[in-house]
Amino acid sequence: MNLNKESDALLCRLFSMNLGGHARVWFHNLPAGSISSFQDFFDKFIAQFAGAEPVRKPMNSLKSIKQQKTESLRGYIKRFNGAALQVVNYNDQVAISHFISNVHKEKPYYYLVKLEKGDTLAEMIETMQKFALTKDGDNKEDQVRE
Repeated sequence: MNLNKESDALLCRLFSMNLGGHARVWFHNLPAGSISSFQDFFDKFIAQFAGAEPVRKPMNSLKSIKQQKTESLRGYIKRFNGAALQVVNYNDQVAISHFISNVHKEKPYYYLVKLEKGDTLAEMIETMQKFALTKDGDNKEDQVRE
């Protein structure tokens, strides 16, 4: 099927609006401009979520995902989201609590993170990613290797 760009954009929008849980977190972490068509979006989605059953971890495993002193906010968000995608019986409020409590206390945005929490982890992460691009958001390369 050969669809034009407007139809592809509409299909991508409709599909993404129906995502929930881990799929929604994954979608919100896709780099801007990384989807060129609905087929591309579909292929990336299948590659991410189809196939072998991933190792599932308990919700409290997110307690161990702590931001390192030399780690940027973007790096911490990426690591935390990766771990959240592996959690069984995922709960947004518990994930938000673990995310907030594990932000390094000496970072200039520590109190902002506590104030800007959303209803879902995806909402909070979206706000934090915007802040991460600013000077105070530690917009630099991570010195921590994952």
